[in-house]
Amino acid sequence: MADVLDAVVVGSGASGMLVASRLLDAGLSVLVLECGPLVRDKLPSCDRDKYEKLIAPVLPTTSPDWAWHGEGTPYDWQRVRAAGGRTLVWGGWCLRMDAHNHWDARAFGVPFPFAVGELDKHYHRVETLLGLREVPIEPPFDAVPRDLGVPVLPKRAAVGPCGCRAYVSLDRTRHVPLQPDAAVSRVLLDRRGRACGVAYVDVTTRTTHELPARAVVLCASPVETVRLLLASAPGGLGRNPQLIGKGLTDHVLIGHVVLLPRPAPRPGTLAPTERACTVARFVNAGRGTRRSYRGGFTIEVRGPVATDTLPDDTLASLGVDRADAAGMSHLVIHAMGESGPNPQRWATVDPARADALGRPLPVIHFAWGDDEAAMVQDMEQAVVSVADVLAVPGSRAVPLQVPLAGGGAGHEAGGCRMGRSAKTSVTDVTGAVRGVTGLYVADASLLPTALDRPPTLTVMALALNVADCVVEAMSRRDL
Repeated sequence: MADVLDAVVVGSGASGMLVASRLLDAGLSVLVLECGPLVRDKLPSCDRDKYEKLIAPVLPTTSPDWAWHGEGTPYDWQRVRAAGGRTLVWGGWCLRMDAHNHWDARAFGVPFPFAVGELDKHYHRVETLLGLREVPIEPPFDAVPRDLGVPVLPKRAAVGPCGCRAYVSLDRTRHVPLQPDAAVSRVLLDRRGRACGVAYVDVTTRTTHELPARAVVLCASPVETVRLLLASAPGGLGRNPQLIGKGLTDHVLIGHVVLLPRPAPRPGTLAPTERACTVARFVNAGRGTRRSYRGGFTIEVRGPVATDTLPDDTLASLGVDRADAAGMSHLVIHAMGESGPNPQRWATVDPARADALGRPLPVIHFAWGDDEAAMVQDMEQAVVSVADVLAVPGSRAVPLQVPLAGGGAGHEAGGCRMGRSAKTSVTDVTGAVRGVTGLYVADASLLPTALDRPPTLTVMALALNVADCVVEAMSRRDL
Protein backbone atom coordinates (compact mmCIF):
# COMPACT_ATOMS: atom_id res chain seq x y z
CA MET A 1 0.00 0.00 0.00
CA ALA A 2 3.04 2.28 -0.09
CA ASP A 3 2.02 3.51 -3.54
CA VAL A 4 -1.36 4.71 -2.32
CA LEU A 5 -1.57 8.51 -2.13
CA ASP A 6 -3.18 10.17 0.84
CA ALA A 7 -5.29 12.28 -1.52
CA VAL A 8 -5.90 12.94 -5.18
CA VAL A 9 -7.37 16.32 -6.12
CA VAL A 10 -9.29 16.64 -9.39
CA GLY A 11 -8.86 20.06 -11.00
CA SER A 12 -6.12 22.70 -10.76
CA GLY A 13 -8.18 25.87 -10.57
CA ALA A 14 -8.57 28.19 -7.60
CA SER A 15 -10.02 25.60 -5.21
CA GLY A 16 -8.07 22.55 -6.39
CA MET A 17 -4.59 24.01 -5.98
CA LEU A 18 -5.54 25.56 -2.64
CA VAL A 19 -6.80 22.23 -1.28
CA ALA A 20 -3.71 20.40 -2.52
CA SER A 21 -1.37 22.99 -1.02
CA ARG A 22 -3.09 22.75 2.38
CA LEU A 23 -2.91 18.94 2.38
CA LEU A 24 0.72 19.00 1.31
CA ASP A 25 1.60 21.47 4.07
CA ALA A 26 0.02 19.03 6.54
CA GLY A 27 2.50 16.36 5.46
CA LEU A 28 0.14 14.35 3.26
CA SER A 29 1.03 12.87 -0.11
CA VAL A 30 -1.03 14.58 -2.80
CA LEU A 31 -1.35 14.69 -6.58
CA VAL A 32 -3.49 17.09 -8.62
CA LEU A 33 -4.94 15.73 -11.85
CA GLU A 34 -5.71 18.31 -14.56
CA CYS A 35 -7.44 17.34 -17.78
CA GLY A 36 -5.76 20.10 -19.81
CA PRO A 37 -2.15 20.96 -20.59
CA LEU A 38 0.33 22.85 -18.45
CA VAL A 39 1.90 26.08 -19.66
CA ARG A 40 5.55 25.15 -19.22
CA ASP A 41 6.97 28.67 -19.28
CA LYS A 42 6.70 30.79 -16.16
CA LEU A 43 3.62 32.99 -16.42
CA PRO A 44 4.76 36.60 -16.83
CA SER A 45 3.34 39.32 -14.61
CA CYS A 46 4.43 42.64 -16.04
CA ASP A 47 3.84 41.97 -19.74
CA ARG A 48 0.11 41.57 -20.35
CA ASP A 49 0.48 40.97 -24.09
CA LYS A 50 3.08 38.24 -23.50
CA TYR A 51 0.86 36.65 -20.85
CA GLU A 52 -2.16 36.53 -23.17
CA LYS A 53 -0.11 35.09 -26.04
CA LEU A 54 1.32 32.43 -23.75
CA ILE A 55 -2.05 31.17 -22.49
CA ALA A 56 -3.96 31.57 -25.79
CA PRO A 57 -3.02 28.11 -27.17
CA VAL A 58 -4.36 26.28 -24.10
CA LEU A 59 -7.73 28.04 -23.86
CA PRO A 60 -9.83 26.54 -26.72
CA THR A 61 -12.35 23.89 -25.59
CA THR A 62 -13.97 23.03 -28.91
CA SER A 63 -12.37 19.62 -29.52
CA PRO A 64 -14.45 16.42 -29.32
CA ASP A 65 -12.60 15.62 -26.09
CA TRP A 66 -14.61 18.31 -24.32
CA ALA A 67 -18.00 17.77 -25.98
CA TRP A 68 -21.23 18.48 -24.12
CA HIS A 69 -24.90 19.14 -24.83
CA GLY A 70 -27.24 21.98 -23.84
CA GLU A 71 -31.03 22.03 -23.55
CA GLY A 72 -33.51 24.83 -22.91
CA THR A 73 -32.12 28.38 -22.98
CA PRO A 74 -28.78 28.46 -24.84
CA TYR A 75 -26.02 28.12 -22.27
CA ASP A 76 -22.41 29.24 -22.68
CA TRP A 77 -20.35 26.88 -20.54
CA GLN A 78 -17.18 28.94 -20.19
CA ARG A 79 -14.46 26.41 -19.49
CA VAL A 80 -10.68 26.57 -19.50
CA ARG A 81 -9.06 23.19 -20.07
CA ALA A 82 -5.59 23.98 -18.79
CA ALA A 83 -3.61 23.96 -15.57
CA GLY A 84 -4.80 26.98 -13.61
CA GLY A 85 -8.36 26.67 -14.84
CA ARG A 86 -10.40 29.83 -15.05
CA THR A 87 -7.95 31.73 -12.89
CA LEU A 88 -5.98 32.11 -16.14
CA VAL A 89 -8.65 34.56 -17.33
CA TRP A 90 -9.78 35.91 -13.95
CA GLY A 91 -10.03 39.62 -13.21
CA GLY A 92 -9.08 39.10 -9.55
CA TRP A 93 -12.32 40.45 -8.03
CA CYS A 94 -12.70 39.38 -4.39
CA LEU A 95 -15.70 40.13 -2.19
CA ARG A 96 -16.66 38.31 0.98
CA MET A 97 -20.20 37.12 1.55
CA ASP A 98 -22.26 39.23 3.89
CA ALA A 99 -25.49 38.88 5.86
CA HIS A 100 -27.61 39.67 2.78
CA ASN A 101 -26.31 36.54 1.06
CA HIS A 102 -27.40 34.45 4.03
CA TRP A 103 -30.84 36.08 3.94
CA ASP A 104 -31.10 35.37 0.21
CA ALA A 105 -30.22 31.70 0.61
CA ARG A 106 -32.91 31.30 3.27
CA ALA A 107 -35.41 33.07 0.98
CA PHE A 108 -34.57 30.55 -1.74
CA GLY A 109 -35.11 27.73 0.74
CA VAL A 110 -31.47 26.58 0.67
CA PRO A 111 -29.76 28.14 3.71
CA PHE A 112 -26.01 28.17 4.10
CA PRO A 113 -24.99 25.60 6.71
CA PHE A 114 -22.85 28.08 8.64
CA ALA A 115 -23.51 31.33 10.45
CA VAL A 116 -22.65 34.86 9.35
CA GLY A 117 -18.95 35.39 10.07
CA GLU A 118 -18.17 31.71 10.50
CA LEU A 119 -16.04 31.69 7.34
CA ASP A 120 -14.07 34.80 8.33
CA LYS A 121 -11.03 32.85 9.53
CA HIS A 122 -10.86 31.05 6.20
CA TYR A 123 -11.41 34.27 4.25
CA HIS A 124 -8.46 35.83 6.04
CA ARG A 125 -6.17 32.90 5.22
CA VAL A 126 -7.20 32.94 1.56
CA GLU A 127 -6.80 36.72 1.28
CA THR A 128 -3.26 36.42 2.61
CA LEU A 129 -2.45 33.78 -0.01
CA LEU A 130 -3.97 35.92 -2.77
CA GLY A 131 -1.94 39.00 -1.87
CA LEU A 132 -5.21 40.92 -1.69
CA ARG A 133 -5.05 44.66 -2.37
CA GLU A 134 -7.72 47.33 -2.20
CA VAL A 135 -7.97 49.78 -5.08
CA PRO A 136 -8.46 53.39 -3.88
CA ILE A 137 -11.72 54.97 -4.98
CA GLU A 138 -10.85 57.92 -7.18
CA PRO A 139 -12.69 60.18 -9.63
CA PRO A 140 -14.98 59.66 -11.39
CA PHE A 141 -16.31 56.90 -9.12
CA ASP A 142 -16.79 59.19 -6.13
CA ALA A 143 -19.69 60.77 -8.03
CA VAL A 144 -21.79 57.59 -7.71
CA PRO A 145 -22.49 57.72 -3.96
CA ARG A 146 -22.91 61.51 -4.16
CA ASP A 147 -25.44 61.49 -7.00
CA LEU A 148 -27.17 58.12 -6.51
CA GLY A 149 -26.96 57.72 -2.74
CA VAL A 150 -25.63 54.14 -2.94
CA PRO A 151 -22.45 52.83 -1.32
CA VAL A 152 -19.33 52.31 -3.41
CA LEU A 153 -16.68 49.85 -2.27
CA PRO A 154 -13.08 49.71 -3.43
CA LYS A 155 -12.19 46.78 -5.62
CA ARG A 156 -10.50 44.07 -3.59
CA ALA A 157 -8.10 42.42 -6.03
CA ALA A 158 -6.14 39.18 -5.93
CA VAL A 159 -2.87 39.95 -7.67
CA GLY A 160 -0.02 37.98 -9.17
CA PRO A 161 3.58 38.10 -7.95
CA CYS A 162 4.26 41.70 -8.95
CA GLY A 163 0.71 43.07 -9.03
CA CYS A 164 0.46 43.63 -12.79
CA ARG A 165 -2.07 40.88 -13.42
CA ALA A 166 -4.59 38.89 -11.42
CA TYR A 167 -3.60 35.92 -9.31
CA VAL A 168 -3.43 32.55 -11.07
CA SER A 169 -3.77 29.37 -9.02
CA LEU A 170 -0.26 28.28 -10.11
CA ASP A 171 1.44 31.44 -8.80
CA ARG A 172 1.96 30.54 -5.16
CA THR A 173 1.38 26.78 -5.29
CA ARG A 174 4.12 25.60 -7.66
CA HIS A 175 5.36 23.15 -5.04
CA VAL A 176 2.17 21.10 -5.51
CA PRO A 177 2.64 17.93 -7.63
CA LEU A 178 0.45 18.28 -10.73
CA GLN A 179 -0.18 15.87 -13.59
CA PRO A 180 -1.61 17.60 -16.69
CA ASP A 181 -3.47 15.93 -19.58
CA ALA A 182 -5.20 13.55 -17.17
CA ALA A 183 -8.98 13.55 -17.65
CA VAL A 184 -10.63 11.81 -14.71
CA SER A 185 -13.48 9.55 -15.82
CA ARG A 186 -14.78 8.14 -12.53
CA VAL A 187 -14.24 7.78 -8.81
CA LEU A 188 -13.12 4.30 -7.72
CA LEU A 189 -14.84 2.54 -4.81
CA ASP A 190 -13.62 -0.37 -2.71
CA ARG A 191 -15.74 -3.32 -1.57
CA ARG A 192 -17.12 -1.31 1.33
CA GLY A 193 -18.24 1.53 -0.96
CA ARG A 194 -15.48 3.89 0.19
CA ALA A 195 -13.63 6.13 -2.27
CA CYS A 196 -10.24 4.58 -3.01
CA GLY A 197 -8.93 6.60 -5.97
CA VAL A 198 -9.84 7.61 -9.50
CA ALA A 199 -9.65 6.33 -13.05
CA TYR A 200 -8.38 8.73 -15.69
CA VAL A 201 -7.58 8.94 -19.39
CA ASP A 202 -4.19 10.20 -20.54
CA VAL A 203 -5.26 12.77 -23.13
CA THR A 204 -2.00 12.48 -25.08
CA THR A 205 -1.76 8.66 -25.31
CA ARG A 206 -5.48 7.79 -24.98
CA THR A 207 -4.62 5.16 -22.38
CA THR A 208 -6.60 4.59 -19.19
CA HIS A 209 -5.09 4.40 -15.72
CA GLU A 210 -6.14 4.00 -12.11
CA LEU A 211 -4.69 6.05 -9.29
CA PRO A 212 -5.28 4.74 -5.74
CA ALA A 213 -5.77 7.22 -2.89
CA ARG A 214 -7.23 7.31 0.60
CA ALA A 215 -9.29 10.39 -0.23
CA VAL A 216 -10.60 12.03 -3.39
CA VAL A 217 -11.38 15.76 -3.53
CA LEU A 218 -13.40 16.96 -6.53
CA CYS A 219 -12.58 20.53 -7.62
CA ALA A 220 -13.41 20.09 -11.29
CA SER A 221 -16.18 22.76 -11.59
CA PRO A 222 -19.89 22.19 -10.91
CA VAL A 223 -20.73 20.50 -14.21
CA GLU A 224 -17.64 18.27 -14.21
CA THR A 225 -18.07 17.33 -10.55
CA VAL A 226 -21.69 16.41 -11.26
CA ARG A 227 -20.55 14.29 -14.22
CA LEU A 228 -18.06 12.39 -12.05
CA LEU A 229 -20.59 11.71 -9.29
CA LEU A 230 -23.18 10.48 -11.78
CA ALA A 231 -20.77 8.49 -13.98
CA SER A 232 -19.01 6.62 -11.17
CA ALA A 233 -21.87 4.30 -10.19
CA PRO A 234 -25.27 3.29 -11.60
CA GLY A 235 -27.66 6.04 -10.58
CA GLY A 236 -24.89 8.16 -9.06
CA LEU A 237 -22.83 8.20 -5.88
CA GLY A 238 -23.86 8.97 -2.34
CA ARG A 239 -26.88 8.87 -0.14
CA ASN A 240 -28.86 11.39 -2.25
CA PRO A 241 -27.97 10.72 -5.91
CA GLN A 242 -31.33 12.18 -6.97
CA LEU A 243 -30.07 15.61 -5.83
CA ILE A 244 -26.83 15.53 -7.82
CA GLY A 245 -26.94 18.20 -10.53
CA LYS A 246 -30.05 19.86 -9.11
CA GLY A 247 -29.76 23.48 -8.04
CA LEU A 248 -27.36 24.39 -10.85
CA THR A 249 -27.31 28.13 -11.32
CA ASP A 250 -25.28 31.03 -12.67
CA HIS A 251 -25.23 34.81 -12.53
CA VAL A 252 -27.58 37.06 -14.43
CA LEU A 253 -25.32 39.52 -16.21
CA ILE A 254 -25.98 42.94 -17.75
CA GLY A 255 -23.22 45.13 -19.08
CA HIS A 256 -22.58 48.40 -20.87
CA VAL A 257 -19.50 49.98 -22.36
CA VAL A 258 -19.51 53.76 -21.97
CA LEU A 259 -17.41 55.33 -24.74
CA LEU A 260 -15.85 58.61 -23.65
CA PRO A 261 -14.71 61.20 -26.23
CA ARG A 262 -11.34 61.79 -24.56
CA PRO A 263 -8.16 59.80 -23.86
CA ALA A 264 -7.70 57.80 -20.68
CA PRO A 265 -6.03 59.71 -17.81
CA ARG A 266 -3.29 57.06 -17.78
CA PRO A 267 -2.22 54.81 -20.65
CA GLY A 268 -2.30 51.04 -20.75
CA THR A 269 -4.76 48.22 -20.21
CA LEU A 270 -6.47 47.49 -16.92
CA ALA A 271 -4.37 45.65 -14.37
CA PRO A 272 -6.31 44.13 -11.46
CA THR A 273 -5.54 47.13 -9.25
CA GLU A 274 -6.30 49.91 -11.77
CA ARG A 275 -9.38 52.15 -11.60
CA ALA A 276 -12.21 49.91 -10.45
CA CYS A 277 -14.91 49.81 -7.80
CA THR A 278 -17.99 47.88 -6.71
CA VAL A 279 -21.38 49.50 -6.35
CA ALA A 280 -22.80 47.42 -3.56
CA ARG A 281 -26.18 45.79 -3.28
CA PHE A 282 -28.75 47.90 -5.07
CA VAL A 283 -31.88 46.06 -3.98
CA ASN A 284 -33.28 43.72 -1.35
CA ALA A 285 -30.76 45.11 1.12
CA GLY A 286 -33.27 46.64 3.49
CA ARG A 287 -36.90 47.31 4.24
CA GLY A 288 -37.03 50.40 2.04
CA THR A 289 -35.57 48.69 -1.02
CA ARG A 290 -37.32 45.33 -1.06
CA ARG A 291 -38.54 44.00 -4.38
CA SER A 292 -40.84 41.16 -5.40
CA TYR A 293 -37.99 38.86 -6.40
CA ARG A 294 -35.49 36.93 -4.33
CA GLY A 295 -31.81 37.81 -4.54
CA GLY A 296 -30.04 41.03 -5.37
CA PHE A 297 -27.21 42.39 -7.47
CA THR A 298 -23.98 44.33 -7.32
CA ILE A 299 -22.29 46.41 -10.02
CA GLU A 300 -18.66 46.37 -11.10
CA VAL A 301 -17.17 49.46 -12.77
CA ARG A 302 -13.78 49.51 -14.50
CA GLY A 303 -11.97 52.29 -16.36
CA PRO A 304 -11.56 54.59 -18.03
CA VAL A 305 -9.02 52.77 -20.15
CA ALA A 306 -7.64 53.61 -23.57
CA THR A 307 -9.98 52.37 -26.30
CA ASP A 308 -7.22 51.76 -28.84
CA THR A 309 -6.06 48.82 -26.68
CA LEU A 310 -9.15 46.87 -27.79
CA PRO A 311 -8.88 44.35 -30.66
CA ASP A 312 -10.36 45.19 -34.05
CA ASP A 313 -13.37 42.87 -33.70
CA THR A 314 -14.33 44.48 -30.39
CA LEU A 315 -13.99 47.97 -31.83
CA ALA A 316 -16.21 46.93 -34.73
CA SER A 317 -18.88 45.61 -32.34
CA LEU A 318 -18.80 48.97 -30.53
CA GLY A 319 -19.04 50.92 -33.78
CA VAL A 320 -15.63 52.56 -33.34
CA ASP A 321 -13.12 53.05 -36.15
CA ARG A 322 -9.51 52.23 -35.33
CA ALA A 323 -8.51 55.74 -36.47
CA ASP A 324 -10.85 57.33 -33.90
CA ALA A 325 -10.00 55.00 -31.01
CA ALA A 326 -6.73 56.74 -30.11
CA GLY A 327 -8.61 59.81 -28.87
CA MET A 328 -11.16 57.81 -26.85
CA SER A 329 -11.41 55.90 -23.60
CA HIS A 330 -14.13 53.72 -22.15
CA LEU A 331 -15.73 52.43 -18.96
CA VAL A 332 -17.09 48.92 -18.49
CA ILE A 333 -20.11 48.57 -16.21
CA HIS A 334 -21.43 45.13 -15.25
CA ALA A 335 -24.39 44.25 -13.04
CA MET A 336 -24.13 40.79 -11.51
CA GLY A 337 -27.44 39.34 -10.34
CA GLU A 338 -28.04 36.47 -7.97
CA SER A 339 -30.08 33.42 -8.90
CA GLY A 340 -31.02 30.41 -6.84
CA PRO A 341 -32.30 26.89 -7.42
CA ASN A 342 -34.87 26.47 -10.15
CA PRO A 343 -36.52 23.14 -11.11
CA GLN A 344 -35.92 24.05 -14.76
CA ARG A 345 -32.12 24.17 -14.30
CA TRP A 346 -29.97 21.12 -13.77
CA ALA A 347 -26.93 19.21 -14.98
CA THR A 348 -26.79 15.51 -15.73
CA VAL A 349 -25.07 13.03 -18.06
CA ASP A 350 -26.22 11.12 -21.12
CA PRO A 351 -24.91 7.56 -20.68
CA ALA A 352 -25.77 6.77 -24.30
CA ARG A 353 -23.44 9.46 -25.65
CA ALA A 354 -19.75 9.94 -24.95
CA ASP A 355 -17.04 12.46 -25.68
CA ALA A 356 -13.89 11.52 -27.57
CA LEU A 357 -12.29 10.30 -24.33
CA GLY A 358 -15.12 7.84 -23.70
CA ARG A 359 -16.73 9.76 -20.84
CA PRO A 360 -20.54 10.18 -20.72
CA LEU A 361 -21.60 13.50 -22.20
CA PRO A 362 -22.55 16.29 -19.76
CA VAL A 363 -25.99 17.72 -20.37
CA ILE A 364 -26.89 21.19 -19.08
CA HIS A 365 -30.55 22.16 -19.00
CA PHE A 366 -30.86 25.87 -18.41
CA ALA A 367 -33.76 28.29 -18.07
CA TRP A 368 -34.30 31.61 -16.37
CA GLY A 369 -37.20 32.05 -13.94
CA ASP A 370 -39.55 34.75 -12.73
CA ASP A 371 -37.08 36.04 -10.14
CA GLU A 372 -34.43 36.72 -12.77
CA ALA A 373 -36.91 38.27 -15.21
CA ALA A 374 -38.06 40.73 -12.56
CA MET A 375 -34.54 41.49 -11.34
CA VAL A 376 -33.26 42.25 -14.85
CA GLN A 377 -35.47 45.32 -15.05
CA ASP A 378 -33.90 46.79 -11.91
CA MET A 379 -30.41 45.77 -13.07
CA GLU A 380 -30.82 47.55 -16.40
CA GLN A 381 -32.12 50.70 -14.74
CA ALA A 382 -29.26 50.66 -12.21
CA VAL A 383 -26.55 50.21 -14.87
CA VAL A 384 -28.00 53.07 -16.91
CA SER A 385 -28.12 55.26 -13.80
CA VAL A 386 -24.45 54.60 -13.05
CA ALA A 387 -23.54 55.18 -16.71
CA ASP A 388 -25.36 58.51 -16.69
CA VAL A 389 -23.46 59.66 -13.60
CA LEU A 390 -20.07 58.69 -15.07
CA ALA A 391 -20.67 59.94 -18.60
CA VAL A 392 -19.40 63.24 -19.98
CA PRO A 393 -20.83 65.30 -22.87
CA GLY A 394 -20.47 63.34 -26.09
CA SER A 395 -20.38 59.91 -24.39
CA ARG A 396 -22.16 56.90 -25.83
CA ALA A 397 -23.30 53.74 -24.00
CA VAL A 398 -23.31 50.41 -25.84
CA PRO A 399 -24.99 47.30 -24.33
CA LEU A 400 -22.70 44.27 -24.11
CA GLN A 401 -25.37 41.56 -24.13
CA VAL A 402 -29.10 40.98 -24.31
CA PRO A 403 -30.26 40.04 -20.79
CA LEU A 404 -31.65 36.50 -20.41
CA ALA A 405 -31.21 35.77 -24.13
CA GLY A 406 -28.53 33.25 -23.25
CA GLY A 407 -27.31 31.59 -20.10
CA GLY A 408 -23.95 31.67 -18.45
CA ALA A 409 -21.61 34.26 -17.01
CA GLY A 410 -18.90 31.67 -16.40
CA HIS A 411 -19.84 31.52 -12.71
CA GLU A 412 -21.90 28.34 -12.58
CA ALA A 413 -22.61 27.11 -9.06
CA GLY A 414 -24.60 24.45 -7.27
CA GLY A 415 -25.30 20.87 -8.21
CA CYS A 416 -23.81 19.35 -5.03
CA ARG A 417 -25.21 21.66 -2.38
CA MET A 418 -23.75 21.44 1.09
CA GLY A 419 -26.11 21.46 4.04
CA ARG A 420 -26.92 20.21 7.50
CA SER A 421 -29.91 18.10 6.48
CA ALA A 422 -29.04 14.59 5.30
CA LYS A 423 -32.24 14.57 3.24
CA THR A 424 -31.76 17.79 1.25
CA SER A 425 -28.03 18.07 0.56
CA VAL A 426 -25.42 16.12 -1.39
CA THR A 427 -22.55 17.00 0.96
CA ASP A 428 -22.31 17.83 4.63
CA VAL A 429 -20.69 20.91 6.15
CA THR A 430 -17.22 19.40 5.67
CA GLY A 431 -17.76 18.93 1.91
CA ALA A 432 -17.95 15.15 2.34
CA VAL A 433 -20.34 13.39 -0.05
CA ARG A 434 -22.97 11.79 2.12
CA GLY A 435 -22.75 8.00 2.08
CA VAL A 436 -19.27 7.75 0.51
CA THR A 437 -16.38 7.83 2.97
CA GLY A 438 -13.27 9.52 1.59
CA LEU A 439 -15.04 11.50 -1.16
CA TYR A 440 -15.21 15.29 -0.94
CA VAL A 441 -16.37 18.23 -3.06
CA ALA A 442 -14.54 21.56 -2.76
CA ASP A 443 -15.58 23.70 -5.72
CA ALA A 444 -18.51 26.00 -6.50
CA SER A 445 -20.82 22.95 -6.59
CA LEU A 446 -21.27 23.49 -2.85
CA LEU A 447 -22.91 26.92 -3.16
CA PRO A 448 -26.70 27.05 -2.63
CA THR A 449 -27.04 30.22 -4.75
CA ALA A 450 -24.87 32.09 -7.25
CA LEU A 451 -24.35 34.94 -4.73
CA ASP A 452 -24.73 38.55 -5.88
CA ARG A 453 -20.99 39.05 -6.34
CA PRO A 454 -17.90 37.34 -7.77
CA PRO A 455 -17.84 33.89 -6.11
CA THR A 456 -14.15 32.95 -6.23
CA LEU A 457 -13.14 34.20 -2.79
CA THR A 458 -16.04 32.39 -1.12
CA VAL A 459 -15.39 29.21 -3.11
CA MET A 460 -11.76 29.27 -1.96
CA ALA A 461 -12.79 29.85 1.67
CA LEU A 462 -15.11 26.85 1.48
CA ALA A 463 -12.35 24.81 -0.17
CA LEU A 464 -9.96 25.65 2.64
CA ASN A 465 -12.58 24.51 5.15
CA VAL A 466 -12.90 21.22 3.26
CA ALA A 467 -9.11 20.78 3.20
CA ASP A 468 -8.93 21.35 6.96
CA CYS A 469 -11.61 18.70 7.45
CA VAL A 470 -9.71 16.19 5.28
CA VAL A 471 -6.54 16.80 7.31
CA GLU A 472 -8.49 16.28 10.54
CA ALA A 473 -10.09 13.08 9.24
CA MET A 474 -6.67 11.77 8.21
CA SER A 475 -5.26 12.54 11.65
CA ARG A 476 -8.11 10.59 13.25
CA ARG A 477 -7.48 7.75 10.80
CA ASP A 478 -11.07 7.97 9.61
CA LEU A 479 -9.86 7.71 5.99
